[in-house]
Amino acid sequence: MAIVARVVFLLGEADCLRTDTNESVLLPIGALLTSVGMLLLGSAVVLERAWHGWPRFGPLSMGVYPLLAMFPLAAATGEPPSAAIGGWAFTFVAVGIACVQASRARPLRAGSVRSSSASTEQAAPQKSASTNRVAENEGREVGG
Repeated sequence: MAIVARVVFLLGEADCLRTDTNESVLLPIGALLTSVGMLLLGSAVVLERAWHGWPRFGPLSMGVYPLLAMFPLAAATGEPPSAAIGGWAFTFVAVGIACVQASRARPLRAGSVRSSSASTEQAAPQKSASTNRVAENEGREVGG
């Protein structure tokens, strides 16, 4: 959902460029959908304990921020709050750092790579043998 929301937001940005304005109905829709999507993802990350430490709350902060900072200011002033929107970028950076840290926390182990390649090597001769049997059987049927 958050990815679709970002596409909607991107279309809103393109609409702003096309019309040479700062306003597009797609921008707040994209921001709201991003917020909802990241709230769902962030809740899942926290509840499943998929990440540890502060990165665990990165996606959730990205979903909560617009509800606490951007949307109330926009409702109060009737204008898009540029500073608050810029502040939202920090949560994007936090999610990026959290993703990098999570990927470093679970590096591939050499044993797991060898195990999978060894099983692939074992499966290959069996496949070749079964392929040969099928070819032999087809040859008998055709020649028979």
